[in-house]
Amino acid sequence: MAKSQIIKDIALDNISLESALHRLLVITYSLRNEELHLWIENELNGYSEEHLVPSYRKNVSYIIRYTGFNANTQVINQPLSESFFTKEVREILENRVIRDGINTVEEILRNDREPSYNLIECAGMVSKNSNGYIKCIRLEQVLSRTNYSELISNVKFRIIEILLDLEQEFGVLDNLDIDTSDKTEDEISKVNDEITKKLYFDGNSGEIF
Repeated sequence: MAKSQIIKDIALDNISLESALHRLLVITYSLRNEELHLWIENELNGYSEEHLVPSYRKNVSYIIRYTGFNANTQVINQPLSESFFTKEVREILENRVIRDGINTVEEILRNDREPSYNLIECAGMVSKNSNGYIKCIRLEQVLSRTNYSELISNVKFRIIEILLDLEQEFGVLDNLDIDTSDKTEDEISKVNDEITKKLYFDGNSGEIF
């Protein structure tokens, strides 16, 4: 059973994941684990195009939704088939990933927001490929909120798992510090290797990210 209050607070949702990530950064600073710190930074600030996105932020479920006209009938927030898009656009939609920082993800779930991407620039394509029958005033890719719930669960699990291992190795973590003075370089390296595995292993395919 966990002895550290920080682990209990995270497990019981007494603190936000943003706060948990900040605390993890402080606790592990002396380990000099650059991969861990980069992961924390990306989860806090969001993933830019140049950073590799973890598997739990990929393969999102979504629908395409539009408001406008189908022939002479006005429609509001109706699903639209992806067959009206080119292959290139469909690939973009299918490969959508969640790059938002963890605070934005938590806010989306907390405020019951519906995450979406504006596709109105594709309205002409849809009109052309439907022979003019479908005219979009509003067109968007709407991501399922389940994607965000699962993302939260994945990040939370990784934080708790890392902290549990650190507690076992270094003792109670509530001072937001670990003493590495009595550890050899090999021992610290082993700790960091285990942390890296927990960050990147997806648990299914055997591949990282």
